[in-house]
Amino acid sequence: MTARALTRFALGHGTGNDFVLLTDPENALDLPAARVAAWCDRRRGLGGDGLIRAVRTRCLPEGEALLEQEPQAEWFMDYRNADGSVAEMCGNGVRVFIHYLRAEGLIELAEGEEIVIGTRGGVKSVVRVSPQTVDPEAAPDQATSAQTTSAQTASAQLDSAPAGRGAVELGEEGHYAVDLGPWTLAEPETAAQRGADALVEARGLDIPRPGVSVDMGNPHTVVALAHEEELEQLDLASAPGVEPAPASGSNVEFVVPMDGGAQEGVGEIRMRVFERGVGETLSCGTGAAAAAAATMFWGGAAAPKHWLVDIPGGRVRVSFQDAGNGTEHAVLAGPAVIVARGDAAL
Repeated sequence: MTARALTRFALGHGTGNDFVLLTDPENALDLPAARVAAWCDRRRGLGGDGLIRAVRTRCLPEGEALLEQEPQAEWFMDYRNADGSVAEMCGNGVRVFIHYLRAEGLIELAEGEEIVIGTRGGVKSVVRVSPQTVDPEAAPDQATSAQTTSAQTASAQLDSAPAGRGAVELGEEGHYAVDLGPWTLAEPETAAQRGADALVEARGLDIPRPGVSVDMGNPHTVVALAHEEELEQLDLASAPGVEPAPASGSNVEFVVPMDGGAQEGVGEIRMRVFERGVGETLSCGTGAAAAAAATMFWGGAAAPKHWLVDIPGGRVRVSFQDAGNGTEHAVLAGPAVIVARGDAAL
């Protein structure tokens, strides 16, 4: 029996949304759905909500068109759900992907600098930020420490680190803001008339609840609940039912508005999410943005443009910015960390 060759991997997460990470610059790895699912299996594999592969954009067929749009997008985030299915992108995954590229010494990115990457959801722009950008309650010394560790010593660490190591140490947290691009209501006319365009059933809810469909480059259905007890009583061990059923499925977010954010003009919501192809996760980046967008839509013109989203895995910040062409972009900011490296034969 011939032993399978070992593949180098890393494990990382963004607010508890965790991923297996691989580097495959020339698109040489064979990654059928069954193998991805084996990697992500929490009992028989490494475990993760998804798998992220770092590939040079020029080495993927879908990357050619992206390079015509943005020649600087050297790296492509090839994202797969835990069941092996191909997904457009993942908001938390983008942050972890950038942190992974830094940790592997594949890129350098000082605080305040921007980088662009390719995804199946289009080109995404990412800026490295301070912890206080994400959470205004972060201690000042935490922000100062992050700046000193990562920004001022990046070059020295890259020069002196052993092979396979970069400016980021295992367990060191980084913070990034990702421009997720424009968001839209999937059924704007129906949503405008009724405040909703779908009905959602879930275990723990006495009756189906109205939801609004939000397109973040991937599909979401957001349901507002009246109080935190309803959110806590939800049983998301099985997929919520959405009617009418979206053709490609939908991520489903349940949200509860809170009294207010830590800053004036900042809203705050709590959220739980069931991700298609995965199940309930501790966090979903595009889901947090969709939940904030839906809450802002329900709030009308007086609703804030900045939101803190509290999720089981932590907290992220979502801001909405006028793109100047009739669209509004959602910007997601949050932490990322690499927790392990190793070799596996799966």
